[in-house]
Amino acid sequence: MNLNEKVAYLRGLMEGLKVEDKSDEGKVLAGVLDILCDMAETIEFLEQDQEEMADKIEGIDEDLAELEVDFYESDDEYDEDEDEVDDDGLYEIECPKCKETICLDDSILLSDEDIHCPNCNELIEIEMDCDCDCGCKGEHHHE
Repeated sequence: MNLNEKVAYLRGLMEGLKVEDKSDEGKVLAGVLDILCDMAETIEFLEQDQEEMADKIEGIDEDLAELEVDFYESDDEYDEDEDEVDDDGLYEIECPKCKETICLDDSILLSDEDIHCPNCNELIEIEMDCDCDCGCKGEHHHE
């Protein structure tokens, strides 16, 4: 039995017991019953609104879950290679000591100078892979 049905039952019980609206007690009971009826209707509307909001939130949650999957999948793809090259020819390298990301271009990487982290001054050793078949392991420059 929902609230509206319970209030209707009380109203019927009051009429069945022949409680008069003319007596002081009858006026109080009728007033309380009217308030209960209003409250039951308000609660019913609130429950409907809450159900609608719960459905909308569930839909938003599902959409967010899809976005998270897409976002973290693309983030995982990026993390697969520790040293990434962007469109400008810059390489992003993480300092092994302070974990700061450092951007280097080809000219710095191909120079014979040591590379130090600008944040902690740690010497960063970079292994250069060479695509040639000479077996140099990146130990010389190719023109």
